[in-house]
Amino acid sequence: MPIFCDFEQVERCVPSRNSELHPRKIKLSGVPRRRFYRSSLFPSQLIYCVYRGLLAAYFVAWFIVQIVSKALEGEQPKHFIYLTTWAETALNLHLIASFFTCLYGYLNETIDNSDNPSSTSSEIDLGNEKSNDKLLSATGRAGQIYSAHEDEPDKLLWFHKLSWVLYSFALDVGLSVTIAFWALLRTEFDAFSWHCHLVNSVGLILDLIVSDVPIRLLHFTWTWSFGLSYILMTWLLHKYSSLPYIYEGVLDWGDYRVITLFVVFGVCFALVPGCHIFAHWFQRGRNAILTRRYQKLTNSSPDISDSDGFGNTPLKNLDLEAPKTVAQPSCRSPQKKQRGRTVSGNYAKLENLPYSDDM
Repeated sequence: MPIFCDFEQVERCVPSRNSELHPRKIKLSGVPRRRFYRSSLFPSQLIYCVYRGLLAAYFVAWFIVQIVSKALEGEQPKHFIYLTTWAETALNLHLIASFFTCLYGYLNETIDNSDNPSSTSSEIDLGNEKSNDKLLSATGRAGQIYSAHEDEPDKLLWFHKLSWVLYSFALDVGLSVTIAFWALLRTEFDAFSWHCHLVNSVGLILDLIVSDVPIRLLHFTWTWSFGLSYILMTWLLHKYSSLPYIYEGVLDWGDYRVITLFVVFGVCFALVPGCHIFAHWFQRGRNAILTRRYQKLTNSSPDISDSDGFGNTPLKNLDLEAPKTVAQPSCRSPQKKQRGRTVSGNYAKLENLPYSDDM
């Protein structure tokens, strides 16, 4: 027996490697690159790439127009000290990085579905890391990536990791800013304010529905670096500039120091993790719906349920009789050749099949 502790009990308290609470889940690894190139809701890689480009172009256009408008009103560079602007910047960086990552995958890495004519978009990815691998293995080569990195096909490159971190920043900060604005501020209601504090969150929820990039539970720790950077920036502005406050009565290190401490650390260490947990469970619900839909599709379609993923029908699903060993009279006509229907719809002759226990 150990003197100071029971190590068996300590091991039980440590989450398993597959748990979302395991420390290894903080790392930006262990995810197939196809998650960044395809969506379960789009039938092709090209359509998804076009979607990402249009979404990025829309929000970047709004961002540029807003910067020009604020410059004409004389609010530069004060416009860039607000958390709303930081959230908008994170959102646009995420959309730009996601588009170019998807474009890289479309131009340099081919997702080959030609060997499985019955594959559907739902077979490519359903978001859940563990269940997806089982579904993909059941559908054979559908969704497999062929590239120059054949030795490590699922090793994420630096821009995959950057895109993943920016995705967490955009989700956590964007949703937190929307909640904080409508709960604490509600100062302006012009077109830009509606877009920054409502449309941005709608775009994030839409991207959460469409994207297959996983939202890991512990990735809100990456967003803490974003939040602490903003807190440090506001304190430095108070200390070394003539700016009296960022948000009057809410983020004011001079006259409302206690309230400011509660607000900044409450948003960073409570609201941000809460929004991230919401996004994680929202994605899990989305994945559950897609998985249920996929299972209904495979159960209702014989071309999909009977396919082994290579365009062939498994022998165990064919209604065949084992070859008889009893000698037949020479006067009897030979047995008729059995035929089995293949996935492609053509009839293939099945002769001299080896004996199998599954038949």
